[in-house]
Amino acid sequence: MKKITGCILSFVLIVQMGNNLTCASNIEPYNFDYKNSDVTITRTNGNSKGVFTINNCNASKLYNFKFNLNPGESLITARDYLGEDFDTGEVFLIDAYNKIKQIIDKPWAIDSSGNEVPTYFNVSENILTQTVDHSCNSSFPITADPNAWQVTVCIASIAGLLASLVVPAAKIIQIKKAIKIVGGLSVFAQMLIGLIVGTHSLTTIAIAFGPIVVQAFTTILGIDGIMKNCAG
Repeated sequence: MKKITGCILSFVLIVQMGNNLTCASNIEPYNFDYKNSDVTITRTNGNSKGVFTINNCNASKLYNFKFNLNPGESLITARDYLGEDFDTGEVFLIDAYNKIKQIIDKPWAIDSSGNEVPTYFNVSENILTQTVDHSCNSSFPITADPNAWQVTVCIASIAGLLASLVVPAAKIIQIKKAIKIVGGLSVFAQMLIGLIVGTHSLTTIAIAFGPIVVQAFTTILGIDGIMKNCAG
């Protein structure tokens, strides 16, 4: 029951993110296998969003997207940024000072029957590669959607805390665990905003995700700088 409730709450928060984050404008397909796959890049007011469709089991399992980075910027997996034990599946675009500028959400891939297909990210310099581990037993077509977002001030504040000495190391580990449990840095930030404005409660979060997440939020709610940046 806890897992189901957590998934529902996370889904609601992800939907809400559309009102708080702006699509990144610098993602484009790179060496794409158009023979057995299709890709659509939608651009509006300088923003872009990529959706790709895998048509059959002869298609590649690797799908590359290129980011046109500014000097000093780089792509890094959450595994490398947060630590292997706290991997959320996300990818971050960071600047020369190790500050997160964009977040690429944890990848997903769904077949035509609505089943999840295993998928994950890797990075190499400015290339983001999404692996979709499909097979001829999958129901085609398979749809996937790598989403890149500009970070909000709230997300940047939380990310900055993870590299600071404001709270003890044990608390930082607790916060990283909580970020992984809820499904990523973006979702964690949206939950924090919900707590601040009163649309969510620690009781609801405890039921959905457990005490580690509640303890992490309790720590962050006591930090004035983050509260100010996440209060809207």
